[in-house]
Amino acid sequence: MIKTLLVEDELQSREFIKSLISDTAPFIDLVGETGHVDEAVELINQTKPGLVIMDIQLYGRSAFDIFKSIGEVDFQVVFITAFEHFAIPAIKLSAVDYILKPISPLEFKEAMQKVQRNAGIEVVAPTAAVQKPSTSVRSNKLVISDYKEMHILKYEDVIYLEGDGNYTHAVLTSGKRITSSKPISEYEEQLGAEGFFRVHKSYIINMARVVKYVKGRGGEVVMDNGDTVYVSSRKKDDFLALLNN
Repeated sequence: MIKTLLVEDELQSREFIKSLISDTAPFIDLVGETGHVDEAVELINQTKPGLVIMDIQLYGRSAFDIFKSIGEVDFQVVFITAFEHFAIPAIKLSAVDYILKPISPLEFKEAMQKVQRNAGIEVVAPTAAVQKPSTSVRSNKLVISDYKEMHILKYEDVIYLEGDGNYTHAVLTSGKRITSSKPISEYEEQLGAEGFFRVHKSYIINMARVVKYVKGRGGEVVMDNGDTVYVSSRKKDDFLALLNN
């Protein structure tokens, strides 16, 4: 489930979006809703959502004021607005999608599918067919595929993964960097059970390879190859708890 906030000042539109969520996105856990900028900032800091669905004009203010207040954007964003000229600022914020009002249920569904893919969530319809065994996990190994080859890696040889849009770079103890043609979200679940932790939307680290933590709002970790990796402020507490175990 993806914790989600809905930021929309028009009550009728808000109810319609909630009905679309119910119909098209069963993986969404709606943890809060508001139409005010200040309340949205508070809810984001309190609930640490994985997704925010928001209108841009909010009671005379702008949704972009929210981003100025929170600093780091560590969640997916889908904008819904009646004004097309906001598209470029939205793109600069790396929004998952930008939906114009009146909202098309099909466009909304497609946006939710993008969110779903980015989060690495796969919804499989019930079937009586025998499931094929997974090809992504082989004993204690990680499979990194690019367009030409499949690299079979031992977990202990992976220092960290770095997300780069729809690609992922695996940084290895050998000094090599291998690029996968999959987004980093597709590796999070598998690696989470193998001593890795996603400290930032762009990084999954091997906890056994951490040599130092530098304090800060989110802070930074120094890996045993000397590389520095940022820690999201929203991941900081969970990371420190795991580090101290």
